[in-house]
Amino acid sequence: MSFSLSIIVPIFNAEKSIERCMKSIYKQNADDIEIILVNDGSKDKSAALCASFAEKDSRVVFINKENGGAGSARNAGLDRAKGEYIYFLDADDEMHPSLLKTVLCNARENDADIVVFSVERKIIQSATGKVINTKYTKKHDAVYKDKESFRRDFSHLYYEGVLFGGPVNKLFKKKIIDDNNLRFPDLRRGQDEVFNLYYYPNVQKAVIIPDTLYTYYAYDDAARNKKYRLNYFKETKLLYFETIKNLFDEFDLNDNYTVEKYQNSFIYSLEDGFLLAWNPLEKLKKADKISFIKKILSLGFVDKTVNDVKYIPSGYEKLWSFIKARDAKKIYSYLQFEQRKKALKKILRRA
Repeated sequence: MSFSLSIIVPIFNAEKSIERCMKSIYKQNADDIEIILVNDGSKDKSAALCASFAEKDSRVVFINKENGGAGSARNAGLDRAKGEYIYFLDADDEMHPSLLKTVLCNARENDADIVVFSVERKIIQSATGKVINTKYTKKHDAVYKDKESFRRDFSHLYYEGVLFGGPVNKLFKKKIIDDNNLRFPDLRRGQDEVFNLYYYPNVQKAVIIPDTLYTYYAYDDAARNKKYRLNYFKETKLLYFETIKNLFDEFDLNDNYTVEKYQNSFIYSLEDGFLLAWNPLEKLKKADKISFIKKILSLGFVDKTVNDVKYIPSGYEKLWSFIKARDAKKIYSYLQFEQRKKALKKILRRA
């Protein structure tokens, strides 16, 4: 049996949010769908809740697997999906009632390979559960009837936030995914953005609508809880920059705007990569931090990209001079000083 659309929901320890997520699916005005719930080794009651949904609703497919990350869970869903279109929904979030009908109509009317819409981001205070801030991704309204027009606008759509980071604000064609054997890479973090970058070169027709159709929930202490380890830059960020560089080359995007945005983003991420050595979980001494910085600088792609950079973001001139000179000791001293300044500011704010 085939369906118009397969909804794939990766689930990990989501017992507190999965019912809200499922209610948002049940509110959709779309019957010809399948709902694939992939429990990714949850340690709470998520698996039992998923089994209950599958027992009550014949449209629900329940997959129970060992923990492998969100990308692995989405891939398991793709392997089972029978829909003409694919939609990825996160178990922590919810769809607005008109999401499926709106994106399917736009996809069919324009024979679109991808439909993109706006996202509402709600920031939750962990201590109270209250919404403390609401933001929206940039809205855009356009129909791209050929790959040339989509590629021509791609840099602006990407760097201005219209395309957003993950897959949750996009409808994908299953045939494109299957024909090109597209899957999420085996990464714990950042795999969703890389998957998008794998998909974009196959887009012939695209629709971007200004409708806000999805609510994404984030928590105010999320950044502190992210336990990025030393290999994060090498395994995740490096793949991202290599992939998007290849995409820009394929799209023949070498204008000043694209190059500047790409190079600025690379410098920001390089700094973040160095700062992984300051992760308190690592407990690195000064010599170890300097050694780690040297290892990042010695990576082939990093070394080549540093040589090519001509656009330096404002405020990064000093740090960049140390990076260009490959002076790990000065990079360490600079970042150590900046970290102490930040710590002092936090203390003063609390006083």
